[in-house]
Amino acid sequence: MTEHGSTLVRSRVGHSFIKQAIADHDAVFGGPANIESLLRLIVEATGDDSMNQVRQDLIALLDR
Repeated sequence: MTEHGSTLVRSRVGHSFIKQAIADHDAVFGGPANIESLLRLIVEATGDDSMNQVRQDLIALLDR
């Protein structure tokens, strides 16, 4: 992401902390970054259903 001009900012967990970090950094986008969210974005952006299976397998592993 940084090679495309993005700046990654870490904040405390929770909606109000993320919202404050977005305001503090004049961010265009903000939200929690976890593997499930990232894989869902990949599936939605590419339409690659095989990534959906990877996502479901990872969720199953994490739920153990």
